[in-house]
Amino acid sequence: MQWQAEILNHTLENTFNVTVFYGQNKKLGNDGEIDIVLTTYAVVETAWRRQQSGFKRRGDLVKEKSLLHQIPWKRVVLDEGSYVVFRSMV
Repeated sequence: MQWQAEILNHTLENTFNVTVFYGQNKKLGNDGEIDIVLTTYAVVETAWRRQQSGFKRRGDLVKEKSLLHQIPWKRVVLDEGSYVVFRSMV
């Protein structure tokens, strides 16, 4: 939440559409609606692993596409505080 607060405090109002991609409701909306996505290293890694290697569900191997890894990001900023900030191509 710190990054979200900093972005909103240090930019003009309505400059960026910021969303937090974390928890149960991981949604990104339509392409071009979100400028900055805040998430954790763990969410990025888990999404990649589930897409590439899959996971077991009721004895079957299931692979699920990662919403984060389907977007052609223009910038990716990795913060040592365990948050990842993405800037889409808008």
